[in-house]
Amino acid sequence: MAVKAAPSPPAVTERSKEHLWDAVALLALTALAMALRVYGLAWGLPDATKVHSYHPDEITVLAPTLTMNLFAGEM
Repeated sequence: MAVKAAPSPPAVTERSKEHLWDAVALLALTALAMALRVYGLAWGLPDATKVHSYHPDEITVLAPTLTMNLFAGEM
């Protein structure tokens, strides 16, 4: 009875390289998007340098919505 050699590992194909580059590109794009999102989190929030929000029209939209009572039919 002859002893068979273990099969060699499959060679890296062009298709698997393509999938690897797709995964790397997706990871890089996601990391960039997350970095931009984290960088911009504080935009428009009051802090030591500014007292009011960067959105001057917020109160114009928010005030009427706060006075609405949908259950009483007041709009």
